Amino acid sequence: METPALPSDAESSTVSLAKPGQLTSHVYNDENPPVHWSDTAFLIPHEWLRREMKAMLSSTQALPDVTTEQDAWKAELFATWILQVLVSVFKLHHTNEDNIYIPMLIEKGCKVQDKKISKDHEALIQLLEELQSLAEAIEQAKGMECTEEIASLKTKVPVFVQEMNDHLKEEELEMPEVMKANISKQDNDAAVQQIIQVAGLDGLQTEIPGVLEATHEWATDEHYEEFLSEIPPPILKLQRDILIPNYHSYFCAMRDAPTMDTKPALTQIPFDPSMLLPPPPPCEAAGGPPRAVDG
Repeated sequence: METPALPSDAESSTVSLAKPGQLTSHVYNDENPPVHWSDTAFLIPHEWLRREMKAMLSSTQALPDVTTEQDAWKAELFATWILQVLVSVFKLHHTNEDNIYIPMLIEKGCKVQDKKISKDHEALIQLLEELQSLAEAIEQAKGMECTEEIASLKTKVPVFVQEMNDHLKEEELEMPEVMKANISKQDNDAAVQQIIQVAGLDGLQTEIPGVLEATHEWATDEHYEEFLSEIPPPILKLQRDILIPNYHSYFCAMRDAPTMDTKPALTQIPFDPSMLLPPPPPCEAAGGPPRAVDG
C-alpha cells in the first residue's frame, strides 16, 4: 500500500515567512529564511523564549550588587518573576517536548535523538532549579541582604541563557527536515493543541501572550494572520482584551523591574475563567491540573 502524500507538503515555497531583520534565531535569517511550516513550528515558541531570555539577561545585569531599602524591590520582583514565570514556563516547555511532541514524531516514523534531547532537558532543568533556589531566597528576604544570591544569579543566568540558546539552535538545525519528510501540518497542529491544553490557565497568562507578541514582531503579516486563524476566537479575544495587557503590566513589569527607576504598580485586568471554553481533563504529562489563577 502506498504511503499517501503529506497534506500541504506537495510543494516547497521559497517565500520567506519572516520579516527582514526580525529573527533572533542562530539558524534562520534573511539569507536562510523560514519558508515552510516545519521551519516555523519551532520558531514560534523559540523566538518568544529567546526574547524572554534577552530581557532576563538585561535585568540580571541591572540588578544592584548590594540592595538597599530604596531598591530592594528590584531584586524581589525579579525573583518573583523567576518563580512565577521563568521556572514554570521553561520546565513545561521541556516536559511537553518529552511527553507530547517527541513521542508524536517517533510514532510518525521520525528518527529523533530522543534520549539526547531528554538528557539535554534534564541538564537545563537542573540549571533552572538552581535559579529557582536563588530566587526563593531573594523573595523570602524581600530583596534585602541577598548579595551572595544576586552575585550567583549574575553568574548562573548567562550560563543558562547560553545553554538554552545552544539547545534551541540544535533543534532548529535538526528537526525541520525530519518533520517535513515524515509528518503533516495537521499532525503538528494536533500536538500543539495538546500542548496548549496542558498549559492551562497559567499558559494562557504567561506564555501565549508572549508568543503572540513575538510572532507579530517577526512573522510576515500573512503568516501571522494564518497563525491567528488557528486560535479559537474566544481565546484570541481574551488575549487581546485582557491577557496581553496583563502580560505587559504585570509579568513583564516584574521581569524588567531591575532596569526601572521607580517600582512598577503591577496592575492586572481581572477576568473570569468561566469565560473560557470548558478545560480539558487533567493530563498526566502535566503532572496534574493547572494551578488556580491568583486574584
